[in-house]
Amino acid sequence: MEFRNLTPFDALCFASLDAQDTPHRTIVMRVGYRITLDAQGATVLTPMDEDAVPLCIQDECFEALNTSSPRQESDLAPYKPACDIIVIGSAHTPQDHPQPQVRVNCRIQRPDGAMPIPERPRGLNPLMAPSTEALDAWKDAKQRAQRTPKPGEVLLDKTLIVTGERSFRRLPWPLAPLGKLVQILSLGVMKPTPWRLTAPKPFTTLPLRYEYAWGGQSRINAGEAAAKRVPKNARLTPTQRAEHPDAQAPETQQAIAHDACEYNPLGHGAVSSWWLKATRTRSVPAPRIERPSARVSARDFWRHAQKPSATPPTACQPAGFGALARPWQPRRALAGTYDQHWLDTRHPNLPEDFDFGYWNCAPDDQQVPYLVGDEQLSFTNLSAADTPGVQRDQNGNSVLRCALPRHRAFVLTRWHDGLLLPLPMRIDTLIADLDAQRIDLVWRLVLPESLPIRVAETRYEVNPQAPLVRMAKPRTEERVHG
Repeated sequence: MEFRNLTPFDALCFASLDAQDTPHRTIVMRVGYRITLDAQGATVLTPMDEDAVPLCIQDECFEALNTSSPRQESDLAPYKPACDIIVIGSAHTPQDHPQPQVRVNCRIQRPDGAMPIPERPRGLNPLMAPSTEALDAWKDAKQRAQRTPKPGEVLLDKTLIVTGERSFRRLPWPLAPLGKLVQILSLGVMKPTPWRLTAPKPFTTLPLRYEYAWGGQSRINAGEAAAKRVPKNARLTPTQRAEHPDAQAPETQQAIAHDACEYNPLGHGAVSSWWLKATRTRSVPAPRIERPSARVSARDFWRHAQKPSATPPTACQPAGFGALARPWQPRRALAGTYDQHWLDTRHPNLPEDFDFGYWNCAPDDQQVPYLVGDEQLSFTNLSAADTPGVQRDQNGNSVLRCALPRHRAFVLTRWHDGLLLPLPMRIDTLIADLDAQRIDLVWRLVLPESLPIRVAETRYEVNPQAPLVRMAKPRTEERVHG
């Protein structure tokens, strides 16, 4: 199959396999839109057709790979069963005044539709007309339905709380020993927490990255003074040390004990009790991004340190708007089982229990049905107050609102038998880069390789009412009379 890109945007066709190992062709295209103001001052999205946004060919992080959170993921996913919503940006306090915390929100809603028109009333039998009263009531109900729009479906409405700097601090003497005495005297019924969570400091802005969410690591290197205080059951075995990523580093820089939060190894708060004892730490940075319904507490911190859970409570899971890294849970579990059975029966193909939801990189609550255009986007306290297009709501919050254009990306397929068939592409990724004032849409189409398609052409139509295929008008022959 020949592939042609007849749009000003970056597009690519590549080979892929489905869950049954059937070969397919995946066609992907990225369209970038600038968030601008029109002549009337309304916020609109303008296609970047002269300065096209390139496809993301490989995963990108904000800083160094594996030591910073993902910025965006490769567009070369074979298939996504849902649409990822990713927000890149920062939290801003209203009017950029210092505050201890701020609520940020991302909302996506389908456009309003028409209310259903009530059925016209009927008489008591087919030969009898309805009463005048029934007809008048029906006309009134019909007019009300025509005047009242039907609210569109809300696809996403997610709020996070972002705070200023804060920390978990060990209680001073004699409060900490007193708490231990209370636990002993109550036979373990009462378990006072020897730590407290400090009040957040006022701030104005914070990047929305998983480095500021719940997570983290507990690590002690051989050259540190705390190394001699690491208990034996927390030390890495010789095999684990040999397989450690830093096994080739100088011996003093090699880890002798190392735990990491599998849900986010980059964040704050997730430390082990052995690390606290060995380092004699009295203050640990606390997460600054969390869910309103699951605020982290000093008790959560202490319980996690004593006994990390394979599935931590909601308060001890990272909160954010960004992409989840491939090795992080719970996403990693969707990749399937790579064991000896896979090596013997499936390698190099995907394992039998592979879930294609793995290709969705957004958090579960940011995976929505495929977008179609005209959706209303709203971002609260995710842009500076002086950003063009940002308005202030009744509570003083900075709100940026815009709507996706009703544009259509499609692939015109030319078959070997002469058939012309336009196939619509689906929007399966929306990246709102609010720092850059840009919205990127990724469109995708998956075609079985067995289809007798000779040529596949990516096309883009900005008029939602225009036909996708226009047939050329036949020429009229002119006669020349002598």
